[in-house]
Amino acid sequence: MTESNNSGWRKASIYVGIWNIAYCFIQFGILIWQVAIVNQLRDNPDDYVVPDLKTVYFQRNDFNQHDSIYEQTPWRRRVNVMIAIVWICLILSFLHLLTTIGLIYGVVKQVHGCVLPWFLTLGSSITMCTVYNILWWTTAIFNDEFLTVSVVEFILSFILSIPCLMIVVLYYYRVISVDKNREPPPPIPTTHYYDSKRSQNRESYRMIGQPPLKLTRMSHQRI
Repeated sequence: MTESNNSGWRKASIYVGIWNIAYCFIQFGILIWQVAIVNQLRDNPDDYVVPDLKTVYFQRNDFNQHDSIYEQTPWRRRVNVMIAIVWICLILSFLHLLTTIGLIYGVVKQVHGCVLPWFLTLGSSITMCTVYNILWWTTAIFNDEFLTVSVVEFILSFILSIPCLMIVVLYYYRVISVDKNREPPPPIPTTHYYDSKRSQNRESYRMIGQPPLKLTRMSHQRI
C-alpha cells in the first residue's frame, strides 16, 4: 500500500515538473513584456496618468558650486523598485527552469538531493512575483490590458504554484520517511568451513566423551 501511494505521489511530482517547465516559458513572455513596460514608464512618464509628475527636488552641491536638479518623485521611486523586482523575477524564472529539470531527474532517478533546490527557487519566485503584482496594483494605472496581465500573473505565480509546492513537499516527506523506516538487510554470515567443523567436533566430544579431531586442510582433502 505504501509503495503504491509513493508511486502516485511520484507521478504527480513528475506532472508538476512538466507544468513548471511550461510555466517558466510563460513567465519569460510576461516578464520580458513587463520589463519593456516599466522601462517605458520610467523614460516616458507623460504617456500615463500619474500623480505628482511636476514635483521637483533641488539639491545644493557646494563642492561643484552649481545647482543640480533631481526629479525624484514617489512615483519614479516606485517605478525604479518595480524595475529591480521584475528583473529579479526574470532571473528567478530562469533558475527555476534549471531546478525544475533537476526535479524531474531527481524524481525519476530517485535522487533526493536534486529535489531540494526546486523548493528554494519556487518559493523565491512566488514571493517576488506576488510583491511585484501588489506594487503594480498600487501604481494607480488601471489599464485593462495591464490589469488583465497582472491578474493572470498572480494566478500563475501564486494560486497555481502553491498546490504544486505542496504536492512535491508531500512526495519528498513520504519518500524520506519510507527510507528512514526501511530495515537494513540481514548481515551475511562469515563463518569459515573449518571453524564450523571444529565447533561440531567440540559438540561431539561433549556428547560421547571423545577428544575432538584436529581438522586440517590435508585431512579434509583425504576424507
